[in-house]
Amino acid sequence: MAEDPAFLRNEPQFLAHLEAQHRFPGEFEFKIICAGQDTAQGVCVRVSEATGLRLLGSPRHKPSASGKYVSVTAMFLVQAPTDVVRAYHAMRTIEGVIGFL
Repeated sequence: MAEDPAFLRNEPQFLAHLEAQHRFPGEFEFKIICAGQDTAQGVCVRVSEATGLRLLGSPRHKPSASGKYVSVTAMFLVQAPTDVVRAYHAMRTIEGVIGFL
């Protein structure tokens, strides 16, 4: 399980930041770091299933130079800042996800 990043440790402040910096409802881009291609292939479907958020378009995958990790960039339709937080919490429960931005 991925460790909570600093921005999730102070959720009220993070929600206020999201509200100030983004337009809701709208598109929100997530970057997810996965340990290998197998996790990367299914991570967006799992986030969508866990949260009910709709994936927009096809996720982009970029392997690390060593090929050990894969960065997944995906756009989801979110209704509110709390949807972003729910997605991050869902990501941290997925085996093989080692980080996210």
